[in-house]
Amino acid sequence: MSQPSSNTGCVSAIVPARDEEVVIAACVESLVPQTEIAEILVIDDQSSDGTAEIVRALSTKYPKVRLLLAPELPPGWVGKNNAVWTGAIQAQGDWLLFTDADAFMRRIPPPRPS
Repeated sequence: MSQPSSNTGCVSAIVPARDEEVVIAACVESLVPQTEIAEILVIDDQSSDGTAEIVRALSTKYPKVRLLLAPELPPGWVGKNNAVWTGAIQAQGDWLLFTDADAFMRRIPPPRPS
């Protein structure tokens, strides 16, 4: 059996967000420069603050950012699970990266040849 290459396929980043206006821009802007990430799906989970508006503005600046709205909860579900599922079924990537809205990614440069 052959091993899959770790350098193939594109990544969809899925970010569930509820009332995250303080941190959402930093999260999204930390994902944008990651070359492996083809799309960033931010799922607004019934926010009552400016989270959705911030993501809308970011989506005009960064084409790979999309805002999705979480639908009503199915019976027995909780918000975050519903938001993550909404992102997963809309994702176009071969790989899914799930991250919280208050997480920030850092690009680590490859090691220099010795």
